[in-house]
Amino acid sequence: LAFHQHVFDNAWVVLGDGAALNVYTPVAGGGAKLEKTVHFHDGFVSWTVVRNGGFDADGEPLAPTCLHSVDSAVPSVEFREY
Repeated sequence: LAFHQHVFDNAWVVLGDGAALNVYTPVAGGGAKLEKTVHFHDGFVSWTVVRNGGFDADGEPLAPTCLHSVDSAVPSVEFREY
C-alpha cells in the first residue's frame, strides 16, 4: 500500500454509486492496519479541515484523518471522485 498525507483543507465529491474504500494507517515495520471501510453514494461530499499541516502538537502525523492509504473494497466498482 502507498500512504499519502493531506496537509491542506480538502474537499471531494464521489461520482457514481456502489463504491467503497478500505482505509489503512501505517504501523511499525512498514505494515498497515485496516481502520475502517467506507461506503459511498453518488454525490457524497467530503470536506476535511486539516489543522497544523496534518500534524499533532508533537509533530506526529494525524492518522487516519490526514495520513492514510486506501484501496477498493468493491473491486468490481471503480471509485471515482472529483
